[in-house]
Amino acid sequence: MHFCANTFAIQKFSESAREILAVKSLDMAGNKFTLADRGFNEPHPTRLDPQSEGFAEIMQAHDEALAAGKRGYTDPITGAFVFTAKALADEGYCCSSSCRHCPYVD
Repeated sequence: MHFCANTFAIQKFSESAREILAVKSLDMAGNKFTLADRGFNEPHPTRLDPQSEGFAEIMQAHDEALAAGKRGYTDPITGAFVFTAKALADEGYCCSSSCRHCPYVD
């Protein structure tokens, strides 16, 4: 019985983790941030244009990193390290660095 209760609590936490991040996301100055209304696998088009060169390869690398639970991936075009949307959401606020997968940009 105790195991079932813990399993349920973990499942409920997993299901609502995104909402929890959205409700209490503050930067160091106390500015509130909420997650954009899109999935972690949908970059904002001003940050990564779907028509841009390498879009499919970039998104494949991002999605593989998400699936593996990694914080980022190596950009297949430039070789630069890029944080995943999940890693950026885990920080709890937008750092204003124009991150490609920023989950806070509407």
